[in-house]
Amino acid sequence: MGVQDVFELPSYLIESQIRSVMSDIGCDVIKTGMLPSSVVIETVVKTLSDFELPNLVVDPVMIAKGGTSLINNEAIDTVKNILIPIASIVTPNVPEAIAQIDQPFHCQRPGGSPGSARRTWATRRGRPSRPSSRSLWPAMGP
Repeated sequence: MGVQDVFELPSYLIESQIRSVMSDIGCDVIKTGMLPSSVVIETVVKTLSDFELPNLVVDPVMIAKGGTSLINNEAIDTVKNILIPIASIVTPNVPEAIAQIDQPFHCQRPGGSPGSARRTWATRRGRPSRPSSRSLWPAMGP
C-alpha cells in the first residue's frame, strides 16, 4: 500500500521535543526517520549540535524502494550535505544509497544471485570514495 500521506510538523515543535527529551532523560543514540524538508533537517541538525551526541543513526527516508521520491530535491541535497556528515551510521535502502553516492552500484549477497542483497549499508570512517570523512560501503550481513 505504501505511503498514503505526509504531515510536516512545524520546526519549532521538533526543536522543542528534541530539547525536552535531551534535557529530561538524555540518550545514547538518536535515529532519524523521514525528515520531509530542508527546514526540518536543518532544525534537527542545529538542535542536536547543542548536545553531546555520541551516536547518530540516519535512516534517510528519501526514496521509496520502488524509486518514488518522498521528499523534494532540495531536502535530498540537505540530507546529503548536512545530515549525513554528522552521522555515525547511515541505513539507506538501495535507491537512497544510489542517490547518496550519485552513481549506480551492483550488490550481491555472498553466494546469492545478483540483486539478492537486501538493504544492509552503513557508513564507515577511513575509506572515503570522494573527499569526505565518511563513505558508503556495503555491509553484507545475514
